[in-house]
Amino acid sequence: MINTKCPICRGNVEEQVSETLELMNNHKIYLDADFVYVCDNQCGFIQKNMTYPMVIAKQNSEIFLVALNSDNGRIVDKAQNVCFPVMNIDSILARGYWEAYVGSLDGLSLLREARDSRSGYIEEPNLFDFATSELSQDAFLCWLFEYARKESAETAGQIAQDILNNIFHQFQKLNQTFTESFEDYYLVDIKKQAHHIDILLILESKISNEKVYIVIEDKVNSGESRQDQPEFYVNTLKKLETKGYIIPVYFKTGYLSPLKEMNLKERNIVYIGNQTIHQIFTRYLQQISKHIILWHWWNHFLTNHYKPIERTCNWTIDPQWSLKEVNQKVKDEDLTVPLVFDKVVQVLFKELENENEQYRRKTFTVQGKGHIDWHYEIHKKSWKNKSQNILVSLYFIWDMNRFSLVIKSSPYKYKPKNKLSSEEYQSYMTSKKLIKNKLKDNHHLDWQFTNYYLQIGNLKDINELTIGKLKETMTGTISLTCHELDQIFFYLKNNL
Repeated sequence: MINTKCPICRGNVEEQVSETLELMNNHKIYLDADFVYVCDNQCGFIQKNMTYPMVIAKQNSEIFLVALNSDNGRIVDKAQNVCFPVMNIDSILARGYWEAYVGSLDGLSLLREARDSRSGYIEEPNLFDFATSELSQDAFLCWLFEYARKESAETAGQIAQDILNNIFHQFQKLNQTFTESFEDYYLVDIKKQAHHIDILLILESKISNEKVYIVIEDKVNSGESRQDQPEFYVNTLKKLETKGYIIPVYFKTGYLSPLKEMNLKERNIVYIGNQTIHQIFTRYLQQISKHIILWHWWNHFLTNHYKPIERTCNWTIDPQWSLKEVNQKVKDEDLTVPLVFDKVVQVLFKELENENEQYRRKTFTVQGKGHIDWHYEIHKKSWKNKSQNILVSLYFIWDMNRFSLVIKSSPYKYKPKNKLSSEEYQSYMTSKKLIKNKLKDNHHLDWQFTNYYLQIGNLKDINELTIGKLKETMTGTISLTCHELDQIFFYLKNNL
C-alpha cells in the first residue's frame, strides 16, 4: 500500500484493480486490467502511476504541483521554466486555485528542466567574494604591479603606476633625503613572500645605478602580526647588504584607526588605505567596468570595506541604547566592527581619556576560537610588582556576542600556567589572592570576583544598562577601582 494522500481532498489513496473494455474495428473486444490508485473518499481522483516525483495538481496549463513524497512538493512554472522551494503539500493546496491533475506529464522531467527560482536573485558571481584572504589580495596586487612592470597603457597599468607614484610622493614627505621620482624608475621585479615579505618591489633608476626597494605589508582587516613588522622587514633587507632606498608601505583595505594611522606616519611608513585606494580607482571607473578582474576587486572593496566604513563613520550611538542593542545593530546594519568599538570606547571612557594622562590606554585584538575579541586596556606603570610576580590591568572587551569589563592579572612576565615554576606560581597566586581580598573589602565596588587563572573579577550586568547609565556606573567604578589598585600596589611595594 503506497503511503500518500489524495491531491484533491487529501483523503487516503488505496490501490485497486481497474478494467477497461474496448470494442476493436475487427469486432473483437479488448480487455485491459491494471492496478490504479483511487481516493477512499470517492472524490473522483484516480491515478495509474504513483511513482515520485509525481504531478498531482495544476492551476492552469502552465503551473503544476509536483509531489516529492506524500507530504512535500514543489511548484513548477512551466512557462517561466522555474521551480520553487520545497513546501508542505497541504500548505500549498490550502491557498486554493488548484485542481487535480490527470495527464501524462513526467514530474521528474519537469524538475530537471526547471531552474531554481532563487537563482534569479543571485548577483553576478564575484571571484573576490570567495578569495578573501590576504594571500589572495597579495596575488591581486602582484598581478596589478605586473602591468606596471610591463609599462602597459592598459587600465591596470595606469592604476598600478598611480599607486607607485603615491608611494614615492608620500615617502618624499616622510624622508627629507628622498628626492627620487617614480617617473625616473623602472619596475624590474616583483617578489611575493621573499624573506617573508608580503610583496617586494624592486625598481632601477633610468638615469643612474640607484635602486629603490618597496616593502609592502598587505592587510585586509588584521593588524601587525609582530611589533614594528614593516621595520623588521626593512632591517632584514639591510642585513642582506641591500643598497638603495627601502620604502616601507602599509597597504590596508579595511579600517585603520586615526591613532594607528598617526603611528605609521611617526614611524616613517607609507600608508595606502581605503581612502587612497578609493581616490585612485575612481579615476578609472568607466574603464574598470569593462575589465572583469578589476571590476570584481573594485566591487568587493566597495561592498566589504569602503561603504561599511563610510556608513559606520556616519553612525552615532544613542545613549538610550544598551550594549546588547549595539551588538545587534552591528549585525543588522553591516557596520565596521573596529570602528564601532572605537566609538563605544570614546563614549564610555571619554572622561578617562581627557582627565587621566597617567593611565596607559590602548586598543588591540586577540584572536579567539573562530572570532576576534576587541580589547581596550587601562593600565598604570605602578600596577605591577616584579618581586611579587604580578601585573594587573582593566580591560573593556567585546567578543562580538557581549561586552565585559574585567580586572585581569598575569605573572609579571607572562607565562602559561604549566610553564611557571612552583615558586613563581605560589608568588603569583598569593599576590592575586591579596589583591582580590582587598578589593572585596571595599563594599562600594560591584565586581563579581572569579577564580580564573588570569582574571580577578568582572563587572556585572553591563550589557543590559543603557549606555548613558552604564557610562555613569563605569566611570565611578573604574575611578574607585584605580584608587584601590594604587593603594594595593603601594602596599605590595613597601610592605612585602
